[in-house]
Amino acid sequence: MAHRRIAAAPLERRVPDGVVHLARPGRPHRPRPPRARARDARLPRMGQEPVRTPGQHRRQCRLGAPAADQARRRAGGGRVRRDGLRRPAGSAHPRAVGRRRAVGYVPHARRAARRLACARAGARSRRGRARGVPARRQGDPAGRLRSAAAGAVRRRRRARGVHRMRAALRRRGPPDLARPPRQRASVRAGRGARRDRGPPALAREAAGGDIDMNDRIRIRDLFTRDEIRALTARSNWRGAWAVGSTWAVIALAFAGLAYARAHFPAWGFALALAAGMTIIAGRQLCLGILQHDAAHGTLFRTRWANDVLVDWLCARPIWNALHKYRPYHLMHHATTSSRADPDLSLVAGLPTTRASLARKCLRDLSGVTGVKFLIGRALMDAGVLQWSLTNDIRRLPQTGRRWWDYPRAFLRAAAGMLITNAILLGALWASGHPWLYGVWVLAYVTPFPLFIRIRSMAEHACLETSDDPLRNTRTTHAGWLARATVAPIRVNYHVEHHLMASVPYFRLPKMHRMLRARGCVARPPSYWQVLRTVSAKTAA
Repeated sequence: MAHRRIAAAPLERRVPDGVVHLARPGRPHRPRPPRARARDARLPRMGQEPVRTPGQHRRQCRLGAPAADQARRRAGGGRVRRDGLRRPAGSAHPRAVGRRRAVGYVPHARRAARRLACARAGARSRRGRARGVPARRQGDPAGRLRSAAAGAVRRRRRARGVHRMRAALRRRGPPDLARPPRQRASVRAGRGARRDRGPPALAREAAGGDIDMNDRIRIRDLFTRDEIRALTARSNWRGAWAVGSTWAVIALAFAGLAYARAHFPAWGFALALAAGMTIIAGRQLCLGILQHDAAHGTLFRTRWANDVLVDWLCARPIWNALHKYRPYHLMHHATTSSRADPDLSLVAGLPTTRASLARKCLRDLSGVTGVKFLIGRALMDAGVLQWSLTNDIRRLPQTGRRWWDYPRAFLRAAAGMLITNAILLGALWASGHPWLYGVWVLAYVTPFPLFIRIRSMAEHACLETSDDPLRNTRTTHAGWLARATVAPIRVNYHVEHHLMASVPYFRLPKMHRMLRARGCVARPPSYWQVLRTVSAKTAA
């Protein structure tokens, strides 16, 4: 217990006849009652030498313990303090008098005694950079020396214990696929030296063997450590260019529509409106892909740019949230093509007939799918439905919720979308063309769902149910029209992305060429060929 420090001269004087002279002036001095005097007599006293009876543990010296009383009687009187210091019975001892009570020892006396013992024990070890440790129990020497090497070993042991504790407290969930797996050395050249002869798969192929594509290929079997380091290098400039160019194309599309309305005839404006909605919907999908890359931490080098900047510039305008999308998408990577895959419903029931696929595309273009998505997203933000990006809708329990909890939860969850769309509407209003915001919403509910459907079918439809990315994922060739609509910023290189999700978008073509040169992947099909594959089922 901490005590207030007071000047030593008036406090450490003898207190005769049980009368306590208080430090505060002006208070009446009166004798203490017998019980208080008896309690003061039981207080510990100052001592000089550490004394403990044989067989007595130091914890038995606490005040009021029966073992302490027995030890005091066996030792011939005197009072034993908590730290084992003894004062002869009946001797005068100073008392430190505070505001309300008197204590029988000066505060921090034990700390000063230990410092003195440390100084005496370590006087001989200063030249050797050792540390003196005072004696803490009977039978110990006055102090022992601990070398610098022993101290380093103790620090390393403590660090390992701390790391284990932190690992136990770390939140468990889907594996962090944004970091490349640790590459092990294929050949050791002597003790402590490493020599990399290339990926093991290529080494087997060079030795006359073939790469068995039926076995799951690991990334360290395909690339060396240096190749992985080069492929996973990120760039802030590339990320800034991707975000800035996407919004620049959206601004140019708005400007072109404003010009077409002012100068084109009705039929010309209708064609311009259809083209503008297609371009804007493609850039809305691009915003979603930028959010996807930021969820993997590959769009920017800095964490703040990936988590905050992309969230507000890319995810919120299209009614999404990065902190919800990241665990959802990492679960897709961890459980691709299995029953636990959250995106499995996007490709369920394929292949299908051409008539069924045409009906699905017509629902997307007519806005039915988009309106259903808006209603579902509103219910998700209100806490009625579980958050999802697919049509796998699950209702959440509503026990104990009141009617005002729903709008409050909606405003809290959709605040980012409302703020960013209000800023967009305000900018278009300030430019004199507020009707262009209707084009933004119309593109979001008509071509945008169709582009998502085509992209999802090209990535995972009509493939094997396997945990190997070479067999459950597809890379698709994208021309200029596909890159403008369904495959922005190299999202068509999906096998490469699932093999190593830490590769940024602008290095995926290089990774694809390396895999092609090593015979791991074949020539990718086009999006038109994928559509023919998923609609190859004949009507019964």
